[in-house]
Amino acid sequence: MRTAVQRGIVRERGRAERLSKMIQSKSDKIQEMNQTIQELKEQLRKGTTPQLEGLNLEGEITRELKERFPSDRVQHFGKKGDILHTVIYKKVVVGSILYECKRTKRFSRTYISQARQAMVKRSASYAILVTTVFPGNSTGFLISQDVFVVHPFGTGDLADFLRRSLIELHALEVSSEEMTRRSKILFQYMRSEEFRNAIQDTIHATHALRDLLEKEMRGHLSMWRTRWNHYRSINADICLVRENATRVLHGEEHIRRMTEAKALPAPKEQLFQIQ
Repeated sequence: MRTAVQRGIVRERGRAERLSKMIQSKSDKIQEMNQTIQELKEQLRKGTTPQLEGLNLEGEITRELKERFPSDRVQHFGKKGDILHTVIYKKVVVGSILYECKRTKRFSRTYISQARQAMVKRSASYAILVTTVFPGNSTGFLISQDVFVVHPFGTGDLADFLRRSLIELHALEVSSEEMTRRSKILFQYMRSEEFRNAIQDTIHATHALRDLLEKEMRGHLSMWRTRWNHYRSINADICLVRENATRVLHGEEHIRRMTEAKALPAPKEQLFQIQ
């Protein structure tokens, strides 16, 4: 009876410990979810994303421009925050684009003025203010004081459009007066609803594609992890059978688990991480 009581106590203690661990695990998950919710709320308030939170905006824009337009000259002026993109066509400078990068919690109209002043100072053809926050109901793109204000995800496509415009204007064999007139017409088009919608659609599509790609990558990782576990299970069964066969031949007892035999090791966790 004493033995039975002791076994009962041990079983109840084990059950209580398992229940306590399960409750603690659930509590930890709830805390993690609450933390995630708070982070998402903060990101929505600031109009940014986890990818943009740790982004070196000037560095990333500079890198993208250099990769996208290798024949041009891209200069990042350090702490001043602006980037000068000199457009070169057939070894001739045809114009330049000034980028002012701002990553703040709130939008200020002074940012537009700063970008325009920087454009004048650098004698640039166009000025682009790259920012994650926008005034009023604007989402992703607007033009103010002849300055293009755009979300980081739309910067590359806008730069490509402006660059092509500079090259095409340079290629026109017309007088300076006619070139000025056509430049004004082009700028009027860029102020149109059609142009704004196209740029905004590009930004939204980039958002969607990024999310889809991340989802696809996580799906692949989940599948690979499952397959790896199956390989481990198969390997463990083979090792178990091999070990027991050896034990039978030597007159030893069988084993039920692979605690005494070498099985396929667990994968390194970094193999299953998304950078």
